[in-house]
Amino acid sequence: MNLQIRCTAIAVAGIFAFSTIPICTASAEEYAVTMQNIREDASVLVRRSSDNSLWCKPQVHDDTAVFPIESEENYQVIVTYHQGNTYVFLDYIIENQSGTLQSATTCSYTEQGSLQADDLIRLFDVTTGERVTSWKSDGTFHHIEEVLEEGHLYYVNTFISDNHAEELYFSVNSFDFSTIASGTLYGDVTLDGKVDISDAVLLSKATSGMVTLSDQAANNADCNADGELGMDDTMVLLRFLVHFINVLPTTE
Repeated sequence: MNLQIRCTAIAVAGIFAFSTIPICTASAEEYAVTMQNIREDASVLVRRSSDNSLWCKPQVHDDTAVFPIESEENYQVIVTYHQGNTYVFLDYIIENQSGTLQSATTCSYTEQGSLQADDLIRLFDVTTGERVTSWKSDGTFHHIEEVLEEGHLYYVNTFISDNHAEELYFSVNSFDFSTIASGTLYGDVTLDGKVDISDAVLLSKATSGMVTLSDQAANNADCNADGELGMDDTMVLLRFLVHFINVLPTTE
């Protein structure tokens, strides 16, 4: 038996052994958020504003990141770009199904430590070809006060003792919001309207080739939102059932 299948079988058996533990049921989130113009190597972190809890860590594919939100909640989204020793942090707020940039911060370091007081940093808008601002580093984070335009491409240009060091490109991201189809209940592989241990058992059988799922069941089974059915979906569902994560789908 394949090692991954064995591990999954052991995990399923473990949940059966603790089947008396209350298991929460999932419900379809009402909105899917698509953030565009993100570099593949960017880090994206989403927090729920009501309790500042980690909501998800969506992965970036084809310059976009997709994650679900609840209609009654607000969220903070932090996008981090880095290249070499230069960093840019973009802080967004999602409120009433709209996303706005709240702040932009940058910091640069040399290999020996922080930049010196006379080292120059410039911010350019590549879309318009204009320099937005420049400042002399004091080795700490610099908050960008200027308004950055949605969808524009920018780069931070760092000079150390008048010698060009590096450029870091980043974009101010665009947000799209769409209602998730009511028929999508992630984790509900058995199509009985709830998510429980029977879904994990059926998903394990499907990923091992023992059964074939219907189109709707396969769509619900995509627990890691990568568009494919695989062992990773089973493991994500198991983690949800034992409360290691609290939302489906997730890439966490």
